[in-house]
This record gives sequence, structure tokens and C-alpha cells, in this order.
Amino acid sequence: FIALNSLGAGYVLNGGIIAGGYGGTSDTGNAGGSGVSLAAGGQVTNQGLILGGGGSTGGTGGAGGIGVDIVDGTVANTGTITGGGGGTGGTYSATGGIGGVAVHVAAGILTNEGWVIGGNGGRGGEQGMSGGGGAGIALDAGNSLTNNGLIAGGNGGYVGGNGGTGVTLVAGSLSNAGTIVGGGGGSAGYGSGGGGGGTGVALDAGTLTNDGTIAGGGGGGAGLHYPTGGGGSGVSQASGSLLNRGRIAGGNAATGVGFGVGTLTNEGTITGGDGDLQFGGMFRGVGGAGVQLSSGTVINHGRINGGTGGSGFSYDNRDAAGIRFSNGGTVLNAGSIVGGAGSAQDGDAINFGNGQARLILLPGAYLGGSVVANAGFDSVIELANGTGPGALSGLGGTVTGFGAVEFDLHASWVIEGNTAGLSTGQTITGFTDDDLIKLSGVTATGVLYSSGVLTITIESGSAELRFTDLPVTFTAANFIVQNVATGVDVSLAPPCFAEGTRILTEHGPIAVETLRIGDRIPVLLEGGFQPILWIGFRHVECRRHPRPRDVWPIRVSRGAFGPDQPVRDLWLSPDHAVFINDVLIPIRTLTNDRTIRQEPRDEVTYWHVELARHDVLYAEGLPAETYLDTDNRRNFSNGNGPVRLHPDFASCVREAAGCAPLVVTGPTLESVKQSLNGIAENVRRGAVPAGQRRKEKRPA
Repeated sequence: FIALNSLGAGYVLNGGIIAGGYGGTSDTGNAGGSGVSLAAGGQVTNQGLILGGGGSTGGTGGAGGIGVDIVDGTVANTGTITGGGGGTGGTYSATGGIGGVAVHVAAGILTNEGWVIGGNGGRGGEQGMSGGGGAGIALDAGNSLTNNGLIAGGNGGYVGGNGGTGVTLVAGSLSNAGTIVGGGGGSAGYGSGGGGGGTGVALDAGTLTNDGTIAGGGGGGAGLHYPTGGGGSGVSQASGSLLNRGRIAGGNAATGVGFGVGTLTNEGTITGGDGDLQFGGMFRGVGGAGVQLSSGTVINHGRINGGTGGSGFSYDNRDAAGIRFSNGGTVLNAGSIVGGAGSAQDGDAINFGNGQARLILLPGAYLGGSVVANAGFDSVIELANGTGPGALSGLGGTVTGFGAVEFDLHASWVIEGNTAGLSTGQTITGFTDDDLIKLSGVTATGVLYSSGVLTITIESGSAELRFTDLPVTFTAANFIVQNVATGVDVSLAPPCFAEGTRILTEHGPIAVETLRIGDRIPVLLEGGFQPILWIGFRHVECRRHPRPRDVWPIRVSRGAFGPDQPVRDLWLSPDHAVFINDVLIPIRTLTNDRTIRQEPRDEVTYWHVELARHDVLYAEGLPAETYLDTDNRRNFSNGNGPVRLHPDFASCVREAAGCAPLVVTGPTLESVKQSLNGIAENVRRGAVPAGQRRKEKRPA
């Protein structure tokens, strides 16, 4: 055996065995020697075995020696490096020695593709404490570690010694594609509980990237009268950033990741440890949180789970949250976050603690358990754009403490909640005709809208939905408020043609329901002919609406806008805009109860036509808008997604994206209404003979 215990600087290539010396015998116990020590820098390449020397037995067991101790240099390991075992306490109440660190780097770079294992702690005397296991790798500030092999902390000594940390890093970077585990705690014995498991990775500051496995060590087993030791966290990080694409797990009852302040991005799996078996297995204690933070940001595209716990007696498992903050923070969830299961109470999916919260959800995200924010802070739920529509339920029930809901641009969401979650002062921003609010447990008997507040009369009084950014021209007529089996649905409404409407094409007028993708249509503003890109349709049961006027079609009589405009009676949805005097005007604003009037129907089927750009086509000879894509295709039965239970038929976005200015009030509207009333009066008196009406023409 060869020991290189004091080498100033140089190069060590080992393909055999290097072992530190055993600590000499003494009353107090001596530490074992290092396998390799480079005091002034150099390089160690190990393809064999390097061992720290064992601590000797004494009144206090000697500490195990370090396997490789390098001040400034590089370590590359494809073999095995271990710390020495701690010495045994030699007297009745003596303490066992701590295990040696396998590799200590004060400054430098370490690459591991082999095994690095901390030394085991020494056993104490019959009434003494056992030694803790040594760390697998201990790196001081500014170092970097790349691991593709196995790194493990040493096990705690019997009885009750704590397991060693897999990797400790003061500041620097760690990239793991292998396995890092904390050492196991020593078993419980007479007079002592089990030792705590070691942390997988303990990082004060820096960056950690994990594509492999990091796990905290398990606590020592329980005795009949003494509890199991707590497990170690998978990762304990004070600050910096963590990217996980692999697996991180806490030991029994420990957190998967304990974080101070920083950013955690998870694309893999993080789990808290299951609760301890206590007192001979009579019950299981509380599980560990998946992620525990002071504050910061968690971005989750994978799975985060709290540990199972809380069995026996009346234990619950509320502390085993998927994510738990102390002082508020931000969570973006595109994956799954689940609280740990418990016999009396499951853990929260997310608990934001005592601070401001922002919860950002993408479609398809899953929350298993309650989401709790502190109502004393301005906490926000943000509903983001993603693939397909999203859904969030439980506002005011399992989701509490949030004061605002924000729909992102082009997002499509269905949200459900009770009056406590939606109508006790909460604000709603970004709501469009591609979103749906389901107010549960109530029945609507009336609706009013004023200054951004939609007041829904219900059996016990009223519920108020507060919108922050809808157009000032909105009225109650712009909302669809529909009683359904579970409560009330609230949505907005896009403009459409009623079935049977003839649209002018290059082959002449064709009923809208018989048009096909690719048919070419003459357009007024762009000029020429444009192919149809999409045709939407939806059947509406008007009789089921508490405000059926919001969906009853409006009949535009032949000649209502002048000779042969339209050429025959035309039915439009209330918010479909017609083109007149170089502006778009919703047809509902032009009703006069004579030539333009709303007609009750039990049901109606609406259609719409989309071209490459928003433009004006000819419906029964009358210029009217084409479909404007505001992400509301889900209102239609063929909109390539789940169909809304109760579609909207109005657009609050076309003012900005439309082909012409939208007019709903003011002098232009009044001038058009006056002109139409004049035409209606002439028709009433028979002053416009049918023979004077011009024949229908196809635009060039």
C-alpha cells in the first residue's frame, strides 16, 4: 500500500491502491491520515482505489482521514475514492469519530465517473453519541464539479449517528448526470433515536444542474421506544439557481429541495420523503415538502410531489406540500404539483406563506391539493397562453387568497369558482370571447353592467364580477349569462351569419352552410377575390339563456340600407358588424323595430367565414365583416378544441385588429341611424317602388 500524505504540488496518476495511515492508539483517539494531499496544487487522476485512513479507538474515536485533499488543482476519478471510517468510542460514554471526507477541494475542478464515498461514522460507547458520516465531496468557494458516477455520504455510526452529505459546495457549479446520495443515519438504540440522514447536495450559493439522481439519506431505524431519525433533504441550497431534469428526492420526512432565495426550474421529478415510522411502526409522521423555499421562483414543467404521511392517531399531512414558501413567491406550472397524501388531511399543492404570490398556469397544468395564498397581499393568478384551452377550478374553495385573475393575450381558459373566489372584490383582466367563467352554486335571475362591474342577481342577493379592461362601450348585452346545472356561465359574444344567409362568391350567391374551404369570395376593402380559409358553425339554444336577447338573431329586411341592400331579408347575430360610411357598426346598435329588428327564436345556427385578413364580404348584397380571429374558435363546433358549453358572440378585440374603425356610439352612429330611419319611413309609406331597386351586381 502506498500513501501520498504530503505532496507540495505535482501530478498523481493512480491505477492501484493508495491508502492513508490508521490513526495511532491513544486515550483520545487519533485521526486517520489522508490518502493523497496536495498542499500547493497539482492534479490527481485516479483509476484505482484511494482510501483515507481510519480513525483510531479512544476515549473519543478519531476522525477518519480524507481520501484526497487538494488545495488548488484538478481531480479526475474513474476509480474509487473513500474517506476513512471514524474510530469507535472506547469508553462507556465516549463519542464515536466522524467519518472522513472522500474528496476535499479548496480550489479547483473535480470530475467523477467512478465512486466517491465518505467514510462511515464510528460507533460511540454504550451511552455515547456515535460519529456522523463523512461527506462524499466537500468543495470550497469557486469550485466546479461534474459527476457522471456515484457520490455518497458516509453512514452515521450505530447508535444514532447522522449520515454524511453527498456533496457540500460553498459557491460554484455542480453538474450531475450520475447519482448523488446522502449517507444513512445510524439506527436507534437504547437511550437514543435513529440518526438523521445526510443531505444529497448542500450548496450555499451557485448553480446546480441535475440530469441524474440526487437523494437525501434515510434516517436511522426506530427502536421500540425511540423514533426514526429524520431523512436528509435531496438538495439544500441557500441561493442561486437549480435546474433539474432528473430526479431529486428527500429522505424520510425531509424536503426534496430546500431553497433559500433563487430560481428553481424543474423538468424532471422532485419528491419529498414519506413520513417516519414512529414508535415501532405504530404510526407514520408527516411527510416532507417537495420544495421548501423562503422566497423566489419555481418554474415547473415536470412533477413535484409532497411525501406521504399522517397515518395513525389524528395526524394530518398539511405540511407536506408540493411547494411551500415562507414569504411568498412565484410559481409557473406547466406540469404537475401534488401535495402529499395523509389519512386526516392531504398536503397543499402550493402554500405561498406570508407574502405576495403569483401563480402562473399553462394549459394542461395539474394541481393536486389546495393552493393557499395570504389574502393580506396582492396575489395574482395568471392564466397563460399555451397549446389548447386551459381549465382552473376551485376558486374560493381549494384555491384561496388571490385578489386578481389575469388572462394572457391569446390565452383560452375556463375558470370555475364560487362567489367567495370570484365576487368578493377580485379583479379580472384580459377576459375575451375565448374565455369562460363558471360561477358555481348560484342561479342568475338578472344581469346589469356598469363601469366594469357585471352584477348578476342571484337568489341570495347579487354577485359582482369586476373587469378592469373591457371597452367602455360595453353593456350587459355584450355578455352571455347562462344558467347551467352547476351554476352560471359568463362569457362574451363573436359576430356570425344565421344559417341560410347567401354569401357572394365568384360563382354567385351561395348559402353560407354550403360554402367550402378554398371557395373564392369578392372582398370590398382589399379588392379582388380571396379564398376561404375556415368556416365556423355553432348551434345555439336561445331558450336556455336567462337573457335570450343576447343570442336572438337580428332581422335586416330587404332594402333596409337602400335599394337591394340587402336583396332579401338577412339574419345576423346581434354583434355582427355591417360596413357603412367606411366604418363597421354592430347591427344591434342600428335596430329600429321596423326594418331592422330582433326576432325571438328557440334556437339558431350561426356560421362565420374566415379569409387571410379581416375584410368585408357581401351577405345578401349587404357589406358585412368576415371572421376576425381573436382566439375564439372554441365557440364553434368545428373550432379544433373542446366546444364551449355556452358560446359568446361578441368581440372586444376587433377595435384594435379590425379592417375598419368600429363605431358603437357618437355622431357617425347617429347619422347612420337617422338615414336608416328615413329609409324605413319611406318603405312604410311605399315611397320606394320595387321597380326602382337596382339589380344585384358582382364586384370586380
